[in-house]
Amino acid sequence: MAAPHRSRVAFLCVTLLVSLWTAPPTALADQKSVALDFTPFGSSHADKGVARPAPADATFGRSHMTIMGVDNAIRHFAGYLPLDEGPIAYAVDALRDWEGKYPNDPWIPRDLFMLQRVYERVHTAQSWTYAKRVGDWLHTDFPSAQATAVSGMELACIERGRCWQPPFIPHP
Repeated sequence: MAAPHRSRVAFLCVTLLVSLWTAPPTALADQKSVALDFTPFGSSHADKGVARPAPADATFGRSHMTIMGVDNAIRHFAGYLPLDEGPIAYAVDALRDWEGKYPNDPWIPRDLFMLQRVYERVHTAQSWTYAKRVGDWLHTDFPSAQATAVSGMELACIERGRCWQPPFIPHP
């Protein structure tokens, strides 16, 4: 009876190796890079959306990140470059998809604010540009959120060059 089991395992192993061997390298490379899009949807977009938070098991973006996956990617970002690859780029893509499907979700402004803060702390010209664009996205799409007010104060403070960032994490 052991022989049929071994033959199935061998068949699966060979099938897996053949599929990996014949996979085009561009398909694997495309999974790394994500085009970052920080363009706000606009305040009228929220009127058309679903008036409830996203379910916790919903996945968003090309990488199919959950809400917790987005939160973890932002919280555990180590400040490595380039900023348009890896988990932080996937989080931007997922946030964009998340807001597209659930524009009134109260957790989106908090995650956008934390993303802005991550970009502020990398201290490069590119990251500062990204921080301002995320701030614009937050201010345009969520003007009345608590995170938006703090975001504006932090951006203004950093532009003046005299800023201490408090450990403030807004909650919806």
